[in-house]
Amino acid sequence: MVDKTQRRLAAILAADVAGYTRLVEQDTEGTVTAWKSARDEVINPAVAERGGRIVKFTGDGFLAEFPSVEDAVGCAMEIQEELADSALAFRMGIHLGDVIDDGQDIHGEGVNIAARIEALAEPNGISVSAAVYEQVRNRIDANFQNMGEHVVKHVSAPVKVFSIVNQFPRGVETVELVTEQISLEKPSISVSPFEYLSSDASNRHVAEGFAADLISAISKIDNLTVISHTSSDSASATDFIIKGSVRSAGVKLRANVQLIECKTGQHIWGERFDGVLDDVFEFQDNVVERIVAALEVRLSDGEQVLLWRSEAGDPKVYALFLSARAAYKEYSRASNTRARRGYENAVELNPRFVPALAGLARTHIEDASFGWSANRDASEREAKRLLEKALEIAPQHALAHTEMAHLLMVQGGFEDAYDEATRAVMIDPNLADAQHVLGIVLVCQSRPEEALKSCLRAIQLNPSTPEFYLIALAEAYIALSRNDDAIATLRHIEMRRPDWIMVHALMAIAQMSISQPSAAKAAVKKILDRYPTFTATKWRDRIFYPNRTDIPNLNSLLISAGLPEQ
Repeated sequence: MVDKTQRRLAAILAADVAGYTRLVEQDTEGTVTAWKSARDEVINPAVAERGGRIVKFTGDGFLAEFPSVEDAVGCAMEIQEELADSALAFRMGIHLGDVIDDGQDIHGEGVNIAARIEALAEPNGISVSAAVYEQVRNRIDANFQNMGEHVVKHVSAPVKVFSIVNQFPRGVETVELVTEQISLEKPSISVSPFEYLSSDASNRHVAEGFAADLISAISKIDNLTVISHTSSDSASATDFIIKGSVRSAGVKLRANVQLIECKTGQHIWGERFDGVLDDVFEFQDNVVERIVAALEVRLSDGEQVLLWRSEAGDPKVYALFLSARAAYKEYSRASNTRARRGYENAVELNPRFVPALAGLARTHIEDASFGWSANRDASEREAKRLLEKALEIAPQHALAHTEMAHLLMVQGGFEDAYDEATRAVMIDPNLADAQHVLGIVLVCQSRPEEALKSCLRAIQLNPSTPEFYLIALAEAYIALSRNDDAIATLRHIEMRRPDWIMVHALMAIAQMSISQPSAAKAAVKKILDRYPTFTATKWRDRIFYPNRTDIPNLNSLLISAGLPEQ
């Protein structure tokens, strides 16, 4: 039998439609028609004209290969330009690399990298690898932005990525695609017992162990509620379910795992894992770890967790880091102290784990910000020391630059804070925390429209939508006089964090701004019921942005709503 498998160097273009599932739910017929039109009238002709080949179409995207990177980039730009007014917003990624052609499909690292780069692109945008950028930067009329290095699954070295910016304007800002995404309800998940599909019953225990280990591991993800699969109402109460199966053949093992959305029955994620019986426990641990990582990306903190996991170097270090971050999200004096201990323990095990150093610095920043520290200056100095150490270890670490921006911001240095936050976003545009801090800085600089985009981008990148992200969003809405949107956002937060002073203070400000004094006074009453000695002066002092020009007006609104001045 003749082996038709071929290896070659090719330019690979991977593309998919941003928010396709949501679009189908809203208008199935219209979305399918738009996709068919894009495929037949734009994509197929453009690829053929550039000498490319469509390898395959997927439900919401396509994979194509080209003989040259110039053809691949030119084709992608032409497609995006032609579809600028379409209801569909494509993300595209291009890489030059080796592929294996089996006669029906192409495989290999080149395809994997193209697909991962595509996921980093903005809706209606194009991202390319450094290998592509170096060949086309002087041959194609386009503006490229350095997006920094990214850890790519199943690729040992980080991949440097560039994006083509400001090239394909749309009638509606693509960032508005995320406005319907905001929800503060924690997603719930259950784990079905894994099926054992082999006739040799002696290895059934391998399947039986998966569910218990998965439940234990998933319970550590702070944004998920785990529901027992045996619960009588689990089918109706659960948002997602994990199903899996295990086969054995001799010493070989294979596990197939799927994440399914219960409401639609859609398969959100799936993967196959292979191992051997001699290392069954290692195999099981590896499968569980990779499933949990996928869940964190899909349902919790987004793509940023992949970098954190890889940098931790040890599951124990990463578990301590996760626990500390979960505590920090509670945003209280006690939880900040718990978070500090967790970060310190992670740093003790891995002194070069930059995300833990940055997180530890943030706890000191919050101590200074909210008056939780006996010595504000000492807290700020410690935060600076930790961040300088982190940047000495990794000068281009986006999270370290993010927290340096945070520190500069609370000290009132908004211009320097903007520079640091912008640097963080340029290094890693998909770091949700960087977009969040940039959003706050822009609010401080009286640039609310830009702030809103950064806040929404942070929410888009982080499926868990931490409540402190939404505080920044509410502040941006207030600055834009979109007070109804601010009130709706604050009500969501209040459902989860009824003791947060900042929620009720902003609620009072927003209600006063739309001439609803009764509602504003009710918000102030919630503050005083919990903290009888709280005043407008304390709020102003704890807002920790001393140079913000809007603070005097906001403070006056609080006083008008009934909060004592002194």
